[in-house]
Amino acid sequence: MATRKGVIRSGLVRASGYANKIRRVAFATFKGAVDNQEIVRAAAELNMKLFDLIREHNIQKNYIIRIEVPYKITADNKIEWDYDNVKIEVFVPTVVIEGNEVRLVEAAESEKFENTYEEYEAEHGEEEE
Repeated sequence: MATRKGVIRSGLVRASGYANKIRRVAFATFKGAVDNQEIVRAAAELNMKLFDLIREHNIQKNYIIRIEVPYKITADNKIEWDYDNVKIEVFVPTVVIEGNEVRLVEAAESEKFENTYEEYEAEHGEEEE
């Protein structure tokens, strides 16, 4: 098999849920092209690297992110990530709409969103993706 190159994209996802999304996208992308155990290994490796990047850049778990990672499948059917070209777009909550009021939110106030979301999850369970 010749080397195959591409880019894996997470789509928009809460930073706290990126690992599950990356794993699902990896299976959708590589199913049939490489062994399932290789997909599990590669997704776990990528998720560990992304975790380090997210912590290093202080990305809060309530922020919305979009991840793109170039990859190649080698001749021996191994997935290799191009870590030098990882792209993480971060969308920080800046506006709150409450009833008829719209107000800007300072970055320090973003903690309020996390508490509100956790309270919602406790009442309604985790949302389906």
